[in-house]
Amino acid sequence: MSLDVYAHLISSVITSEMLAVRLLAAAVKTAHDMVHYRDPETGAHIDRMSRYARLIAQHLAATGAASLDDSDIECIFQFAPLTTSANSPADASCSSPDRFPLTNGGNAAAHGARFGNDQCHRSQFRPGSSRWLDLLRHIAESHHETMDGGGYPNGLHDREIPLEARIVAVADVFDALTSVRPYKPSWNNDQAFAWLRKLARTKFDEDCVDALIFNAAKVVEIQKQFHEPAVPPAPTIVDGCLTDLPFPNAHDR
Repeated sequence: MSLDVYAHLISSVITSEMLAVRLLAAAVKTAHDMVHYRDPETGAHIDRMSRYARLIAQHLAATGAASLDDSDIECIFQFAPLTTSANSPADASCSSPDRFPLTNGGNAAAHGARFGNDQCHRSQFRPGSSRWLDLLRHIAESHHETMDGGGYPNGLHDREIPLEARIVAVADVFDALTSVRPYKPSWNNDQAFAWLRKLARTKFDEDCVDALIFNAAKVVEIQKQFHEPAVPPAPTIVDGCLTDLPFPNAHDR
C-alpha cells in the first residue's frame, strides 16, 4: 500500500475518533446546561467543582505525581459535572422514602452513582479508544469511594479507585463544605482545607488534597468568578403585615 493510502486510513480513524469524542462532550455539556437551568445554585457548584478538579489534575501532572496529559485533564474538567448529573434520579425520589430508603447501601448518592454507571454502559458513544468513556464512567461511578474502602458503590480501596474519581471526590467535597446549604452554613477555605487534610489517606487521596491546598490562591479566584447567587431573606409577617420586603416603601404600594 502506498503512503497516501496509509495516510488516508490514519486520517479516517482520527476523524472518526474525534467525532465520537465531540458527540460525547456535547451530551455531557447538555446535561450540564440542564442542571444550570433547573438550579442556578447547583450550576455554580459544578462550575467551581470542575475547575477545582482541573487545578488538582494540572498540579499532579506538573509535579509528576500522576501521568496525565492535556487530553486527560480536559476530560476530567468536562466530565466532573457527572457527579451532580448522576444523582438526578435521587432528586426525583427524595420525597418518596418507600421508593428510595436512605439506608446503608440504598442511599441517594449510591443510587446516583449506579445510575451514572448504567448510563455510561448504555451509551451509544464508542470512541475508537475507550479512554474517554472510561474516564467518564469512573468519575460517575467511583467518586464516592474512599481510600479506606468504606465508600460506595463497590468498596474500592486506595489505588483501586481510579485517579480521576479521587481527584473529583476532593473537588466535590471541598465545594460542598465551602458552600451555603439549607441544612448548613458555609465553612471558610482554611476550615475546609484542614478537614480534608485530616481525612487524607483514610477518606481522600493525600496527593489530591495537597494539590488543591497548594493552589489555594487560584481556588479563591474561582470562587470569586463563580459565586452563588445571593438569595434575599424571605419576608416575615408581624402583626399581620409583611416586613423586610426587598424594595423601599414597600408598605405604601
